[in-house]
Amino acid sequence: MVTVTGSSFQPPSNVRIIPADTDRLRSACQAVRWEVFVIEQQVPFALEIDARDFLDSTVHLAAVDEDDQVVGTVRVLRDSPEQFHLGRLAVLPAARGHGAGSALVTAVHDAVAALLPTAATAVIIAEAQVQAAAMYTKLGYEAVSLQTFMEAGIEHQTMSVTVTGVRQSEQ
Repeated sequence: MVTVTGSSFQPPSNVRIIPADTDRLRSACQAVRWEVFVIEQQVPFALEIDARDFLDSTVHLAAVDEDDQVVGTVRVLRDSPEQFHLGRLAVLPAARGHGAGSALVTAVHDAVAALLPTAATAVIIAEAQVQAAAMYTKLGYEAVSLQTFMEAGIEHQTMSVTVTGVRQSEQ
């Protein structure tokens, strides 16, 4: 568990966060994103999937329930050595309110911290849907500005958090 700006989070016992590193898991994550963004939120498909989904450097994580079903997903992009971008966080409606979203965000913190040498820091940027901003705040994020913006017809706010590295240097 990574502590970020005084906030720590213990994932619910019924949800595991795993890398979406197989075709089956990536397809399941895309299905979650399709249901949440395209069907529920009516985001045009052409805006939901982009070339960054297929970069070798993009990390996709899956929230898996006790029945081994993917109920949520998130992707992580590395913008620079000191900046990452958390995006496409999606949790199926039936799994919301049980900590899957927070567990995915915390797993992003852990993944980024593992990439950084001990004591090095990096900023994680999230262009959060305004309706989810409170969850990000509880996990240590702060608004970059008070301005909000529309993306795909949904109000968003840019938020960020600083994560400290935990990777031991190789000897």
